[in-house]
Amino acid sequence: MECKQGKGFLGLTQIPGQLETMLNQSISDIKDVVFIGAKKPNPSIQCQLRASGSLGIDLPASVRICEVSESMWNLNFSGYRHARGLYVPTLGKIFLRHGRWCRKTLIHEALHSLSVFNIRTDLNPFLFLREGLTEFLTGYILLKRYTECYNAWRQKKYPECRIADYERNVRLWCAFCNFVSIKPVAKIYFWDPQSDWQTSYNEFIAAIHNAGYINFHDIFAVQPVISLEDAFVQECIDNFGSPFRDIYESRIRGLDLSRVLV
Repeated sequence: MECKQGKGFLGLTQIPGQLETMLNQSISDIKDVVFIGAKKPNPSIQCQLRASGSLGIDLPASVRICEVSESMWNLNFSGYRHARGLYVPTLGKIFLRHGRWCRKTLIHEALHSLSVFNIRTDLNPFLFLREGLTEFLTGYILLKRYTECYNAWRQKKYPECRIADYERNVRLWCAFCNFVSIKPVAKIYFWDPQSDWQTSYNEFIAAIHNAGYINFHDIFAVQPVISLEDAFVQECIDNFGSPFRDIYESRIRGLDLSRVLV
């Protein structure tokens, strides 16, 4: 790793129990910056990871996060060969790939663990919602809490913390939140045991209308012939105009989260 701050951060993981402490801090950052009521819908359960030449490694329910070696990653998570980290909802655990992750990955996976998409699995195919919002909120938390990490993230300075494969989706949400507050966006992302997703989504649409864009259509209601993401982008262009398009199509402005409305 080239980043001195990252080296110091990862060096702390050698202290027993430090990963759990780091996860607690990430969840605290998420609550403070984005959504105070964030809660984890899936409990951590006991499981076993496969290991070469042994019976495996037992992880009790008390372990919510675990760093695994490259060989163990390939044994247990072969479908995620390019991932730096992974949240497994059925286990309620976060797994981090040794040598590939840093603070950005930890926050990203912590967000996944708190998202409504663990419950509303029917929404998972819509990557601009599930992954795009996760990476957008990750960048926003980095901006508000860890400025050096945010700058490295958007400039793709280091492989361990560079923006993920969903940059276009991040630019979409950044551009959107130049016109509508991030608050109703957060409400459609996080699981809320006191409410249901449809209610939060209805409030999201209402917030757009209340911001002055009364002709913005509910893309789920109109059942577009194009993809849901493309339909959402088109609604944004139709209602917010060329200023939205200019931000969305610009890598610099589209990743400048300092202009997000709060």
